[in-house]
Amino acid sequence: MKIKKDKPHVSQAKENSFYIKTSNIHRASRAPSLRVALLCSVASLLPTYRDARADVYRTYDLAWSGATLGNDASATGTITLDLTSFDQSPDITSSIQSLDVTVTGASSGNGTWTLADLQMVYWWTASPLDLSTELVGQLTSGGAWGTPSGSSGDFNLFFSTPSSPWGTSPFILSTNGGAGNPLLLTEFAPQMSSIDTAQASYLASTVGSSVRPAFQGGTLTLDQANAGYSQNFTLDNSATNTIDQAGLSSTFSGVISDATPGVAGSLTIANSGTGGSVIFSGANSYTGVTTINVGAGLNLSGSVAGAVADAGTLTLDGGAVGGTVTDSGALSVTANGGSAGSLAGNG
Repeated sequence: MKIKKDKPHVSQAKENSFYIKTSNIHRASRAPSLRVALLCSVASLLPTYRDARADVYRTYDLAWSGATLGNDASATGTITLDLTSFDQSPDITSSIQSLDVTVTGASSGNGTWTLADLQMVYWWTASPLDLSTELVGQLTSGGAWGTPSGSSGDFNLFFSTPSSPWGTSPFILSTNGGAGNPLLLTEFAPQMSSIDTAQASYLASTVGSSVRPAFQGGTLTLDQANAGYSQNFTLDNSATNTIDQAGLSSTFSGVISDATPGVAGSLTIANSGTGGSVIFSGANSYTGVTTINVGAGLNLSGSVAGAVADAGTLTLDGGAVGGTVTDSGALSVTANGGSAGSLAGNG
């Protein structure tokens, strides 16, 4: 006997926003041709992805728990999204690049499922979310996102195998095709990436949320005027570790050090825009060369332990360079003074 599966009821609760009611979703036979169906809030999704151009792909950690629903089951997983696709269309089906969910501790329905097993995804949010940080708990016009009341939004997965997890209520995934233990979504958080070469650049504003303060050959691009970053950064021995000031000025007050003691980390200050400067106010201990490209500027009120190769603008504002300053650009010293191990060049 086939079990009839009602179509999810969707009502247009307000202009350009589609609200999903899951009360009449039942487990039933699943059409193999239907891989992913996605319903979303048109009005709220587009402004959500404001950082899409810099973060082409982003992977999020997922977690569900049965603790508040009377059971010991749990689920964890990851989902990778193409944020460029999010920026182009509210239909983000093709933006799901990878997915895995593992259920453990359930009375039935333990196992692992992937994107190949996925049949449908439900997603909506009552207000725009900041995708650069933890989504669960962010306030919307309908309350905290992740609250199972159904007023703040929904995120649910529906897999195609009989024993797989199945969404049964807003933010609640139940094991064993919906007949097992209910699990409440507790985490939808971006994985932190190092500043590597996996993408063209990383936004400085995402350091500490989705980006680790660790250079591994990549570029960190300033995206906020007069911002301050207090994190302690590390540099590996890549020759391409770069801060792109992008025409803006920002201060790095933490300590920048070698990622591996005894292995010199180097850093380049570049400028894809016009104007601005990078300000180091901390006592930086990395031992490699700091290169200032043409058009870029470094203001030192703090210090760097190694040498500086300046083809742009180096300003000593009470700061110190432990090694040699090789100057082919502009070197200036403010009334606060400054020092260097030695000076070479003709700048």
